[in-house]
Amino acid sequence: MFDEVGRKYDLDYVVFGPSGFQFEREHTFSFMIRSKKDKFVLHARYILDGEELKIIKVIGDDYVQRSENYFRFIPHMQYLKYDCYAPMFLSCLVSPEKNLWNPFYYYKDGLSREIMLIYEKLLLALVKTKKEIVLIEYYWGITPLAEQLNKEHLHGAKIFRMRRFPYQAILGHNSPLGNMILAQQVFDFLVNNSVSNIGLLKIIDNNHLSPSKGISLIIKPDSWENICIEIEGKRIGVFADLGAQKKSSRKSSSSFFTNNAKSLISFTFDGQSMLNGCFLSVEFEFRNNNNIELEIRRNFSVQHYDLGTIKLLVPELAIAGFETKKFRLEEDGDKIIIRLTEQLQKMIGSIGGGGAVSLLLDGKMICNGRFLGKGETIELVPPKHKFKVSRAIGTALLDFDSLPDEGNVNIVCKSIKGEKNIIKFAKYKKEHKKISFNQKKDKNIFQTKFRRNFN
Repeated sequence: MFDEVGRKYDLDYVVFGPSGFQFEREHTFSFMIRSKKDKFVLHARYILDGEELKIIKVIGDDYVQRSENYFRFIPHMQYLKYDCYAPMFLSCLVSPEKNLWNPFYYYKDGLSREIMLIYEKLLLALVKTKKEIVLIEYYWGITPLAEQLNKEHLHGAKIFRMRRFPYQAILGHNSPLGNMILAQQVFDFLVNNSVSNIGLLKIIDNNHLSPSKGISLIIKPDSWENICIEIEGKRIGVFADLGAQKKSSRKSSSSFFTNNAKSLISFTFDGQSMLNGCFLSVEFEFRNNNNIELEIRRNFSVQHYDLGTIKLLVPELAIAGFETKKFRLEEDGDKIIIRLTEQLQKMIGSIGGGGAVSLLLDGKMICNGRFLGKGETIELVPPKHKFKVSRAIGTALLDFDSLPDEGNVNIVCKSIKGEKNIIKFAKYKKEHKKISFNQKKDKNIFQTKFRRNFN
């Protein structure tokens, strides 16, 4: 884009990012990593041609032609050579969820090295323009390379990103508030500030359930159809599918209760408020003092591990929770990860490795699961309904400066008849965070992401 557009303007600074260098897309022509769900989203890519860079464009004059050419069973030669994912005549041998390495790929010294060489050549070409090139990144991906090149007109900074409500919309994008703190940091870096002082909203549970206490539950009132989230009377968020890729963040409300669902279980992540957790619909009604159990089936035996008892905490929404120190929960794509304590790992490991896993509420299965790694983590997948998460509406901007220092976060439930129920679900508190642009670098994120793509 800079070559085609940016060079036409007399720019003082050219800012790239954040996430402008997406290395997981640089070794393929497919925007969504060989996903037929997004088969029309294809792009050109750079390859190494001796000491030079060469751009390879997709074949076809329109979206349909390009897609048909790319997904051919016997591929065109350029796709066979320059796409790191296996051609269709090989990838059809495994399930669609798995990615196979292309044995015909042109570069044999590893994806990480290839992309670093491509980026090095691209950055050196940018420096030759004599513009001030600024690389803004959320993670230490491209900025260490900029430092290694040590060129006069090349600058890089790692900035802070808030991945919680109300700073995140769907598709992993920033909400308007998320973009506000991004803009503040970029401005501060450009005017040579070494520190950026940003204002944040901290969400605090408005009940006795602390952020690390595990699972809670919400009952469906019969008349409620739509639910949204408001701050100081402004509609700011909705509940969307975890890992959703197609739903619009512009929607003003969302229905939890479909397909005979009667209750919602809330999974709260370690160190976060309930609002920043996940919600799961179930098709039975909650009763106080339900037991939560982990069931493991292996070697023709069944083992149960008690995780706690649910108790009512918020009468208005019939929200309940239980305290446990046996695991902590994390979000991962469209799934939830249970990270077990060492004590529970030893207890489970004593009966052998592997096995099928289920999460039971009062004897009823609410999630299936499987062990990951060496058994220290369990991946949870709901059998029918998808997890729901709070996400900001893409068009809803709060004026941070005009907000009171503290206030309510309300869940607003609307019936078919137009009746509204407003529940003070949580609180917010304004706070400030200082971000230094001279931070310690993380591990090599290039290598980490490439390993993840081929598992």
